[in-house]
Amino acid sequence: MSPRSSPRWLLLLTALLAAPPVAAAPPAAPAGPPAPAELVLAIIPQAPPLAMNERWLPLVERLSALTGVPIRLKLYDAWEPFVWDYRSCATDLLYAHPSMSAEAHLAQGFVPLVRNRADITGVLFVRKDAPYQTVADLAGHRVAFVGQRSFCAVITKDLISKQAADLDFLEENVGSTRNVMKSVLLGKAEAGASLDYSMAAESADLVAELRVLATTRQMASHPLSAHPRVPEATRARLAGAVLEMAAAPADRALLKAVRLADPVMADYDRDYKALEAGLAVP
Repeated sequence: MSPRSSPRWLLLLTALLAAPPVAAAPPAAPAGPPAPAELVLAIIPQAPPLAMNERWLPLVERLSALTGVPIRLKLYDAWEPFVWDYRSCATDLLYAHPSMSAEAHLAQGFVPLVRNRADITGVLFVRKDAPYQTVADLAGHRVAFVGQRSFCAVITKDLISKQAADLDFLEENVGSTRNVMKSVLLGKAEAGASLDYSMAAESADLVAELRVLATTRQMASHPLSAHPRVPEATRARLAGAVLEMAAAPADRALLKAVRLADPVMADYDRDYKALEAGLAVP
C-alpha cells in the first residue's frame, strides 16, 4: 500500500510515534505561608476604655510594625463581654489575669506566649491601727475588692477560705486599688485586697497607713496568649518581637506602660496549670 493510499488513522499514528516525547510539567512550588490576617487582641478591663487605649494602642501599633502582623485592639467597659469573647473564641490574642488565662486555655486552648518576669502576690490589708490580727478576725466584717472577677479577689478569697474555712464576711467591689485603699482608710471597709504591684504604684503615704494581714503565694503574672488558630510561626514572631522590644529604651517604655517591662517566655504547665484547681474564674 503506498503512502498516498494509506488510511488517515495510520498516518496520524505514524506522526505521533515519530514526535519527540513531551517533558512532564515540573511540580508546582509549594505556596508560602499566607499573609496573616488581622488579629484581634482582647484586653482585660483594668480601667476605663479610654485609659486602656492610651496604655495599649502605642504598644499594639509598634508590635504590628515590627512583626508585619495587623493587630486590632479590643477594649471593654465590663467583665462579662470580655469573658464571653475568650470563652467563645471571638478573639485571637488575649491579655488576661492568670486565672482567666487558665480558663481560656481549658475552654479554647489559648497558649501563653510571654509574661512579665516578676511574680505577683495578693495582699490582704487593714488600717495600721486596726485591731484585726488574723484572717478569722474579719468574720462578719466588710472586705473591699477591686472587682468580683479581679485576680486579687480570686486569689485573696482562696487565701481566706484556706486560713479561715467558711468565714462569713461582707464583700464590696469598688473598682480600683486606690478605691480599695481609701475604703479601708475611711472605715467603709475593715479590710481590703489588691496585688502587691498595684499597691506599690500608689502613694507611699497612703500605703504607710495600712498593715498587711496576709499574703498569697507568689504567682506568674498576666500573660499575652494566642488562640491555637493563630499559626505557630506567627505566635513565635509576636513573642520574639516583645522580647526584642525590651532591649530598646523607647520600646521598653511602651511595655512598661502595660506592665510587661521585663518580658520572658511563658509556659502554661509551669506558670498557670496549678490555677485550674480551685482558682479558675467560674
